[in-house]
Amino acid sequence: MKRWVYWMARSGRNLCVMAQKVAISAAGHMPGLFVNPRTVGLCRLPDDPAARLDDDLDHIGVQTRTALGAACSVFRAVPVIVHAHLLCKEFAAEARQRAGSAGVGAAEAAAAKAVAEAAEAEAEAWKLLLLDFSHASCFELVAEVTELMTNTVAGSAVSSEHVRWTLYALLHLAVAFPEDAARELKKYQVPSPYFSSSPSRPATGPVPKVTADAALQAACVQVLGLQVQGIGTIAAEFFVLGRLISNGRAEPRDVEALKAGFPLLLAPWCSVGKLPGALWARRVAALLPPLALAGELVGMSSDMCANRACVRMAGDSAAGVTLQRCGGRCGGAASYCCVECQRTHWNAGHKEACGKRAAAPK
Repeated sequence: MKRWVYWMARSGRNLCVMAQKVAISAAGHMPGLFVNPRTVGLCRLPDDPAARLDDDLDHIGVQTRTALGAACSVFRAVPVIVHAHLLCKEFAAEARQRAGSAGVGAAEAAAAKAVAEAAEAEAEAWKLLLLDFSHASCFELVAEVTELMTNTVAGSAVSSEHVRWTLYALLHLAVAFPEDAARELKKYQVPSPYFSSSPSRPATGPVPKVTADAALQAACVQVLGLQVQGIGTIAAEFFVLGRLISNGRAEPRDVEALKAGFPLLLAPWCSVGKLPGALWARRVAALLPPLALAGELVGMSSDMCANRACVRMAGDSAAGVTLQRCGGRCGGAASYCCVECQRTHWNAGHKEACGKRAAAPK
């Protein structure tokens, strides 16, 4: 699963970036060799309805559907992984409570503490599966998706399912990891979909940027035809997102709503994640084995090389690679298949993330 999430998230992000470039070409704004009539014609959405749905062509509609389809495959997995993380946290809390209960012997308390530590480590592993910033964080993927969905050229190829799954996944991520959401969504800002050229807003010059949740709200209005206020609105969902991102913390009622599948929060228009039942993701998460065990069952390590550009561990070849963990302040969160990958990742930013106590690669 770790490899699947990694490759799908990374591919979805890259496909969204490429689709954004196709949209720029379709609008005739791509500098250099791409600004010729033939390239612009290939990138633009055809007038023929049949050609618009032909996925063997190269126009912006195909690029957008491909990119958002890959991203939504990851977004469908987000609720399950979030629930797996929360179940491990709950199990760890119960184990700590047993360890501190009156009448518990020293040996039993020590065993309960060991169980709690193992459960906490597993919860962190599930979290890193979604927020591994050395590869492709789901928050980065949300930002790229919302930028593509609100692009005026690509917008006609965006479906209601794309918008709904993005919102459903973002709600889970923001409630489960509010501090990360507050930091990362402010970091990965996208061009404002509310900015348009007019006498007071010229077409040239920098475009203001907004957080991904604000751009997603605009996509809900544009694609689903919803209103920000009034009956059948999106106000409640984005009020919660705004509060989580602004405060960087979730309230107990937010977590309880997540565990129940957001039955009172999500309006009928956002029904994708609520079928066939509000608790489907939690039930599936309870059946998942620990990541390390899953890797052992298929004969492959659950770890991956932290270098984004690594190609040595693609596919089944990873079974024959022994990883070495970083010995710095990151606590071994980053692993490498070779010295070259460690050096590349170190120079790409791990030096700042890990700190001076990490040994620089030789």
